[in-house]
Amino acid sequence: MFMVLNIFAVRLFISIPPMKKNPLVSVIIPSYNSSQHLFQCLDAIKSSDYTNYEVIVVDDASTDESPRIACQSGVRVIQRDRQSGPGAARNDGAQHARGSIYFFVDSDVVIKPDSISCVISNFLNNPHVGALFGSYDNQPAATNFCSQYKNLFHHFIHQTSHEDANTFWAGCGAIRKEVFHEVGGFDIVHYTKPSIEDIELGLRISKNGYKILLVKELQVKHLKKWELRSLLYTDIFCRAVPWANLIIQSQEMPKGLNFQKSHLISSLCAGLLVGLGIFCLLEYKLFSFIPMGPLYYYIKLSGIAIFLSLNLVVFYMRMFRLLDKGRHLKYLLPTLFLIVFGFALTIGIFSFFNLKFLAFVPNTAFYYYLKFGILIVFLFSSFIIFYLKIPTVKTKSWQWNVMIRCLFVVTASVVVTLSLIAFRSNFGYNSILSLAVLYFTFILIATNILLLNSRLYWFFFNLKGLKFLLLVIFFNVIYYLYSGGTFVICWTIQFGKKLLAEQKGN
Repeated sequence: MFMVLNIFAVRLFISIPPMKKNPLVSVIIPSYNSSQHLFQCLDAIKSSDYTNYEVIVVDDASTDESPRIACQSGVRVIQRDRQSGPGAARNDGAQHARGSIYFFVDSDVVIKPDSISCVISNFLNNPHVGALFGSYDNQPAATNFCSQYKNLFHHFIHQTSHEDANTFWAGCGAIRKEVFHEVGGFDIVHYTKPSIEDIELGLRISKNGYKILLVKELQVKHLKKWELRSLLYTDIFCRAVPWANLIIQSQEMPKGLNFQKSHLISSLCAGLLVGLGIFCLLEYKLFSFIPMGPLYYYIKLSGIAIFLSLNLVVFYMRMFRLLDKGRHLKYLLPTLFLIVFGFALTIGIFSFFNLKFLAFVPNTAFYYYLKFGILIVFLFSSFIIFYLKIPTVKTKSWQWNVMIRCLFVVTASVVVTLSLIAFRSNFGYNSILSLAVLYFTFILIATNILLLNSRLYWFFFNLKGLKFLLLVIFFNVIYYLYSGGTFVICWTIQFGKKLLAEQKGN
């Protein structure tokens, strides 16, 4: 706590030399085999309405026509003998820069005419700001799904995050000269390839007491075309893995952007979905080589309890937040409580009869139909309550109203289908019970993810429509899954290395 307060105290009293009203801006562009986009990038800078700038292109040992394109554009070109990554290229550019502001721009980015002016005005209006950055715009150049999804997701995260940041983005970000050199520039030891070198730099700037500003009106166009393979490789090995290692080593969780609470909980929910799938495979003996002894059944019972408890807690916490903010679903909380209570009561009483706690009831055809009748009566009672309550559920958008009613229809249909299967075949009531619990748990987890990311999904729906949104939800869940999974794996590896080191030390 003292360290946190101390950092904030330094921020309040940090002094930055005053800046001229028309400072020289050094636009630094790292380039590696960027001939496809470099001309557009440089041409956009020439169209800037701010004239006091210099452009430095640092070629990181390209093997294509990038150096020639840069030279023909009339900008300063620094050529490196060997490839060392964008961090090293930016550091080289800063060493040769004459400006008091370093404006880093990626070679596949097109700035707007007022981008440099926007940078200068924000520095002049915020004298305590040591660095600032923007975001991609909402109109990516590439039209394929992966490019649209990746760039629009980036745009949404930056546009909805808090303006006070403790991270940095070098795709379109500016740093005061003295601040950049004070913190030592980009880390070229740990990050020799495109990775999170800008994020790590932002953490050091923030720890040194300088404010970092996320300027939402500073938007640029991204020209890169993402394919599925490059998207997954970059997200996992160039982002998630080094990010997880940085968090573990620094023992500090970044705030904002991709580390909002809703994202962390969504990663947990995605992990629960995987756990639910594994549980389902075990439950129906698809892994026949796994013994189904008493231990398995205790694990199964514990798993169901953990799944339901965690999801109910997360679900209701989210619902309370929505209600506290006066958004959506005025009557949905009591409605959902009735569903949960009714369903739990149904399962409980059905289990009571199915396990023959009433030993005086003979195991005859009458007993068979009695169990079936109890199951149907209590399940339909729960959903009748829900159905009667639905007309009073009014939200601010018709999409929410449709989603609530669809949830009822799908759930009721599944219950009726399972009941008919049990009645007309030898499927068995134990399977009905476990399937009902599995389905209900799945609905809770899926609803958690939808609620936690409702703003993101609404953004994609408004911009791209329903078909695009359905793909986005699938990719978003996969994103949360491999992001959270990567952190767990990296933490396990680091913890194992630490234990081995301690054993060798002893």
